[in-house]
Amino acid sequence: MVEKSNTELHKLLKKHPAAKEYEFLFDCCRASFANTTILYPDDINAGVFYDLLQHHKLITHLYPFLKDKCEGVSDELLQRVQQALKQNKLHLLKLSGELVRLSKLFEENQIPWLSIKGPALSMQLYGDVAARQSGDLDILVNEADLEKAMKILTEAGYESLIDFTKYSADQIKFMRKYYRDISFEHSFQQIKIELHWLVDIVKNHPLNKTSFKEMKNTLIGNALIPVCSDSYNTQYLCLHGSRHGWYRLFWLWDFAASISGMTSTEIDNIVCLVKKNKLCKELGQAIALSSIIFGVNVSVDINQYAYSSRIVKLSLRYILAINYMDFSHTLLRMRYKLNIYSYHFVITYYYRRSIVFLMRHLHFPKMV
Repeated sequence: MVEKSNTELHKLLKKHPAAKEYEFLFDCCRASFANTTILYPDDINAGVFYDLLQHHKLITHLYPFLKDKCEGVSDELLQRVQQALKQNKLHLLKLSGELVRLSKLFEENQIPWLSIKGPALSMQLYGDVAARQSGDLDILVNEADLEKAMKILTEAGYESLIDFTKYSADQIKFMRKYYRDISFEHSFQQIKIELHWLVDIVKNHPLNKTSFKEMKNTLIGNALIPVCSDSYNTQYLCLHGSRHGWYRLFWLWDFAASISGMTSTEIDNIVCLVKKNKLCKELGQAIALSSIIFGVNVSVDINQYAYSSRIVKLSLRYILAINYMDFSHTLLRMRYKLNIYSYHFVITYYYRRSIVFLMRHLHFPKMV
């Protein structure tokens, strides 16, 4: 079945305006994981290839490969990638410093919390806070501690992107039913934070209930940052990437990196947890895509875990999409969600999106 999806990828690439650049990008990913050397093709557009690196946030992962393992890369392309790498490092160091500062504030106020994704995940997976690209910080708290956490962020100089003074207590309670996070922004430091109280919009999802039971610490600077355990992270990466159709490949890279170094016993443990936490479709999809795009093979029979070639094909179309804002992509997103989730979930999802849009942009005072 994976072979059929490989054939589908080649069919999609034949019609794609950036086919050569995507083929080279996939070749780089496979060669990087396999630690082999490849040649830089003369017929690709370096500007288009650079844009793909930026879109899929693979700058940090592929720069060492392009520099040392890819023969014939132009100095101009390497300089552009290197410059982006420096900017990312400065941004991640700023995020890491802010994460350390916030960790002390949460500790002083005795609020249990977790850092998900961001520099903490980068340190956990790769041993370096700047080894992956991140735009913001994601913090998870218990729903009971949400008001206290919001107050701490406000006192730390952050402003909510939703003006809660416009809504009554009942309206805010109504919004929480359809939100899973609130965005904050520090106008001076230009740092964004997503404050989560759920890791998944399905409130009774098993991962929501076990997040704080699966904790460990990772050292950033002089602070111990609470993060998810390795096994939980692998499951969360499956869930998060699948929710977004894996349209940015650095999510898939994180999953492949988290599972490629595991022993067979550790993989068996992950599989048991995945069955328990109802993530079989997501795991099968992630393993199949890792094999197709990165050449990373895991000793798991994905046919046992609700693997669907249709879902993988739709994911490949998602990854190769040109315009993520046009109508055809909206239809693709609906098809994808109807295939991977239940009809009830999809209706709820789009209803929730409508509520979020209205609350954020139209500010209907009598909405509840």
